[in-house]
Amino acid sequence: MSLLNASLAVLLVTTSPGAAGPTTVTLKPLGASHERGTATIDRQGGKLIVVVRVTGLPADAPPQLVHMHRDACAAPSSTRAVHLRPLVRGVSRSVVGAPGTPGGIAAGTYYVSVHKVLAETSSHVACGGPVRIR
Repeated sequence: MSLLNASLAVLLVTTSPGAAGPTTVTLKPLGASHERGTATIDRQGGKLIVVVRVTGLPADAPPQLVHMHRDACAAPSSTRAVHLRPLVRGVSRSVVGAPGTPGGIAAGTYYVSVHKVLAETSSHVACGGPVRIR
């Protein structure tokens, strides 16, 4: 069974006024990684607050690259849509412009991915989604 078929549901993050609270997606380990966690996306005005929390990191883990991309977790590639703040000691908190705002993220379907280190070419160690942002 692929990672995507293992109960990863499509979640909606709406940017319309009165949207109902934050959306959380589960980050599953990739390959031999033991890293897992959550990515919570919450609309606050014209911004999306993205908080990634990961456990299972090695004790000496360096900061890790985190991004939202349009590729599937089962086939991660270098197509990145939005760089998020690095994961440091298991936490990343980023503020992203909402769709329809100047400089905001484009509406669409995204996956949240964590790399082993800050280098973009490093292996992916955890991923979750899809998340539909509109």
